[in-house]
Amino acid sequence: RSKDFLRERLFAEPARMWGGRAVHRQGAAIALALLKNGEAEELLRKASSSLWPSLRSAARKARQQDYAK
Repeated sequence: RSKDFLRERLFAEPARMWGGRAVHRQGAAIALALLKNGEAEELLRKASSSLWPSLRSAARKARQQDYAK
């Protein structure tokens, strides 16, 4: 169930003004990166090839960071 929620947060339409959803998108990408399973990796892979720059950026940053310290 958490993956469904994170998928909704990650792939939600970008806010038209003020970048209001960017924080939720980044948080969802980080949470998926922490899950470290096949479905989460697939979602991050899809996000990294999105047409939306904010989505690509969130996925890239989540994959580059080592949050499992």
